[in-house]
Amino acid sequence: MSNGRPSRHIDLDGVFNLRDVGGYLCATGERTRWRRLFRSDALHRVTHADLSRFVTLGVVNILDLRASNEIEFTGLGAIMSGAFNVVSSPVRDDTATRTRGESLADRYLAYLSGDGMAQAITELSRLSSAPTIVSCFFGKDRTGTLIALVLSLVGVERDVIIADYALTSTRMGPLISLLQRDEIYRSTIERTEPSRLAADSATMRSFLNTVDERYGSPLLWATKSGIRLDIIDRLRENLLVR
Repeated sequence: MSNGRPSRHIDLDGVFNLRDVGGYLCATGERTRWRRLFRSDALHRVTHADLSRFVTLGVVNILDLRASNEIEFTGLGAIMSGAFNVVSSPVRDDTATRTRGESLADRYLAYLSGDGMAQAITELSRLSSAPTIVSCFFGKDRTGTLIALVLSLVGVERDVIIADYALTSTRMGPLISLLQRDEIYRSTIERTEPSRLAADSATMRSFLNTVDERYGSPLLWATKSGIRLDIIDRLRENLLVR
C-alpha cells in the first residue's frame, strides 16, 4: 500500500511485469477500479508462492494473448494448478505487411488489421466483471496495445495511458537479463534490436495519434471493428468506479 492505495507494481518470483491498472482518472470523474484489471508478462514461470499471491489479489481470470504455438512452446506451468479461468485469445499482426525498419508503433497498428484485438477486447468485457490478468510474452506489445485501447474506450486521459505503457520500461531489465541466461531465448534476444525491447512513451503516443488519423479515434476503430457499444458500456461498468 502507498498513501492508502494498493501497490501498482506487484513483485513476484516468476513474473517481472505484473501491475494493476487501477486508480486512473477519466474525464467523467470516474476512476479505474483497483484490483480489477492487471497487465503482465507471460505467466508460465509463476511459482506456487506467486499463485498464492494471485489468490490474495482475488484473481479469477487470465486472458492470454499469445498465439497457440507460443503457449505450446512454453506450456502454462504452475498456473494450471490454480483455480483460474485461463482464456486464450490470440492477437496476431499481419506479418505479410511488415516492412524492413518498421517501428514498434507500426507493429501495434498491425495488431488492428485482423480481428484478434477486437475479439480480445470483447472477451475482456465479459471477464472483467471479476479480477482479470491480461498477459502476453513481455507484457508490453500486445498487452500494451490492448490495455491502451481499453483505457481509451473507458475514458482515461491519453497522457495517463501513455504513462502507464511507459512503466514497463522499469521492468524490462530483469526480464531481458533472465532471457539472456536462457539457452532457448538467448540468441533471439541477442539478435533483437534494443528499440524492439523498449517501452518508450513516444511509441504509444505515435500509435494512438495514428489511430486517430486512420480511424478517427480508438472508439471509432472499435465500432468499425465490430465491437458493439454495449460491449464498451460493459467495460465501463466493470472497470470504473466513482
